[in-house]
Amino acid sequence: MVLLELHLTLHSNQPESAVSASPFLGGIFHGTFERLTLTHAPVICHELGITSENQPKRYAILPQPFDGKASRIGSPCKMKCGIMLYGQAEKYIQVIIALLKEWREIRYDGRTDTVQCDQIRCYIPSNDGRTQIEPDNNNFSQQIDCSSIHSSANSITLHFSTPLKLGDAYTPSLLRIVRSIANRIRKLEPSLANTLGIGSLAWIEAEENIRQLPITDQQLEFVNWRYYSTNRPYGIPCNGLIGKLHYTGHIPACITNLLYWGQWFGGGQSTAMGQGMYYINTPLIKFNAAE
Repeated sequence: MVLLELHLTLHSNQPESAVSASPFLGGIFHGTFERLTLTHAPVICHELGITSENQPKRYAILPQPFDGKASRIGSPCKMKCGIMLYGQAEKYIQVIIALLKEWREIRYDGRTDTVQCDQIRCYIPSNDGRTQIEPDNNNFSQQIDCSSIHSSANSITLHFSTPLKLGDAYTPSLLRIVRSIANRIRKLEPSLANTLGIGSLAWIEAEENIRQLPITDQQLEFVNWRYYSTNRPYGIPCNGLIGKLHYTGHIPACITNLLYWGQWFGGGQSTAMGQGMYYINTPLIKFNAAE
């Protein structure tokens, strides 16, 4: 798997920019990426899961954190976002980079922003960070460091920067989050799932150990927004949880490692649109940093 980090400059000739029309940009970027792929590289759509309802989407948007004050976004605006490519999708990284360079505008809510793609950086994820590489290297799977570097823990904090939608859970248990992430990894990166031991007897025992793990601190906010698209002119209501969940108690090493890897996958519903993205220590993308 591989991360593409996009550095963008957006311009608007209107009083309010298109990206200021929504507090959550995941759906906007997701729709843009699919349109670009369908227009410029339709032959890879099936491999990415864009045109098939019977296979998972082998990509996920890493958007800006949910921002209830998005209307303050001005013009021009410097912005970062990320696109994760999983499994067989990584083979098309050069094609995807080429089509992203064709990104010219964002249209949303009757507004249009022009897009300038200043830079695209390529990273190999690991469970303790990321390594920048040149995008012409196609041996991504062989470079991923799957070594288990995290030991068991007595607590862990998950910071959800984009809305988590996990059924009707308002205070999701750690077990429910872990199973959601594990399911995504098994579908998208089966070799990583095998390395983590997902589904093994030891894994099942580890899940039982966290079944009753209490939430000892939570700072969650239930947020709502509407998602509009060409096919949904009236919008569809969306919601989810953002904020912090702190779990205290013994967390086996295999679960700790899964949660660190899970930062690259997200949990819950609509992860391809960037929902359910979290971090443990620092965000995967420094959205507000100049570099």
